[in-house]
This record gives sequence, structure tokens and C-alpha cells, in this order.
Amino acid sequence: MGGRTYLDTVKRYFRFSRQELKALAIVVLVFAFIFSYNEWGYEKFDIFVGLGNFFRAIIIVALGIFIHEAGQRLAALKVGFKTEVKVWWYGIIIALLLAILSNGKLLFFAATGVWIHHLAVHRLGYFRYGPNVQAFGIIALMGPIANILVATLVKFLQVNLHLIPMDSVFAQKFFLFSWLFAVLNLLPIPPLDGSRLLFYSRLTYAFIFGSIAGYLVLYSLGVYSYILALLIGGAVWLLFYVFFESTWWQG
Repeated sequence: MGGRTYLDTVKRYFRFSRQELKALAIVVLVFAFIFSYNEWGYEKFDIFVGLGNFFRAIIIVALGIFIHEAGQRLAALKVGFKTEVKVWWYGIIIALLLAILSNGKLLFFAATGVWIHHLAVHRLGYFRYGPNVQAFGIIALMGPIANILVATLVKFLQVNLHLIPMDSVFAQKFFLFSWLFAVLNLLPIPPLDGSRLLFYSRLTYAFIFGSIAGYLVLYSLGVYSYILALLIGGAVWLLFYVFFESTWWQG
């Protein structure tokens, strides 16, 4: 698809439907409540402190989810598809139960699924015979990738170069939510992004999930290294290939 054709396609089909916006609004409110669960006061409950942190969480979560969905939609439109976002209600229930039962210590941010529909007007293109596993996998992957790229860019510009007039706490929380959102949506549970990628390529899934989850583990330990994360992803890929892929499918 050429540049002008792509821009026209984005202009026509990028916008979210009213039903999608309602679904995303529910997810944003629930995730913002969970993300700010333990921030309703410092020494004791304070409604004003809590509401301030809740509204800030709404902005952070809304940005993270929009970037995720926009990344998938832009990738889909490039190859002649349009995405549709639907709420995974079991994810909403799981997220709330984990937050309440753990007193806000266990965070689960995965409650949407992406579906793709063929744009008949743009029939000519790489994927020309309708939705398929490869299209689903690549498009789904672009959501977590968009989260990671934007979060990394924001943190670099704000923390290292001070080019973004943004509160450092806000930037840090946005960075953390984006990575958590990316990792949890890559879990191999239908209809999450990870299930789409896994069905497309198990080895690609092993490397991508290993790298992203590896970085989050390193981050929790105070180690900030993309190189080490990629090495962890490579190790996960190798272990998966040696102990599963190379033997299991041979019978």
C-alpha cells in the first residue's frame, strides 16, 4: 500500500466506534482503580489524595491503552485490515479479584482482545485472501511493541534529556504501566495478543515474550538493560526449541 493510499485509509478507518470507546472506557476505569489501589492516602485514607492519584492513573492507563490499540490499528490498516476491540470480561473479573484479595499487590492488566476484518475496498495487498493466523499474529504483536517503544522514548526524553515537561513520577508510572500492559497482554490466553502470536509462530513468541518479560524481571531487580533482556529472550527461544519444538512435533 502506497503512502498516499495508506494515509487515506487511516483517515477513513482509524477512528474507534462508539461501542469500542464504551468498552475501552470501562477497561480504563477498572485498570486505573487497580493501578491506584494503594494510593488513597499516605498514612491514612484521604479522599482528596486518592482522587488525585486516581485521575492521574486514568490518564496513564488511557494513554497506554490508546497507544496499544493505535499500534495494532495502524499496522492492520497498512495491510488492508481493520481491527475491532472487544472487552474480555473474564480479564476484568480476574484483575479486580487479584487486586482486592492481594490488597493491591497483584496487578493484572489484560482485558481486551483484537479481531481483524478485511477491508474490501483495499483488496490488493500482501494479505489478500482474508484474515489469517499470520495477519492476526503480526497485528497483535504491534500493540505491545508500540507500548514499549513509546514508553522507552518518553522515559529517555524526560529522564535523560529533560525535553518533555512532565512530572518524573508520572513518567515513571507511565513507563511501568506500559511494560506491565505489554507483558500481560502477551500471555498465551485467548483472546489476548499472546495467543494470536503463539498460533502464528511458537518460536517467535518464545523470543518476544522471553525478552519483554525478562526486562520486566530485571527492572524489578533494579537492572535496566535491553541487551540482557534480549539475551534472556534468546535463552528462552533456545530452551523452547531444544526441549519442546525440536522433539514434540515429531511425535
